[in-house]
Amino acid sequence: DYHLDNDQTGIMVADAINQLRALAIPTIMISANYSKELQEQCKASEISLLNKPVKPLKLRMTMQQCIKVYKE
Repeated sequence: DYHLDNDQTGIMVADAINQLRALAIPTIMISANYSKELQEQCKASEISLLNKPVKPLKLRMTMQQCIKVYKE
């Protein structure tokens, strides 16, 4: 999710976790926020963005792509 408690965002949390790892964890952001700003932030952090409502097939395909990239 994008909006979290304590003025944090999902992007901030994902970035913090990935800074602790040698290899970044593939991340999928699911949000009702359709802003261009969020799209740009996700792109800069290499986070896949899906907007709510998410169709199961779209989620499955995005997850498969993340797994494929992570294994390479």
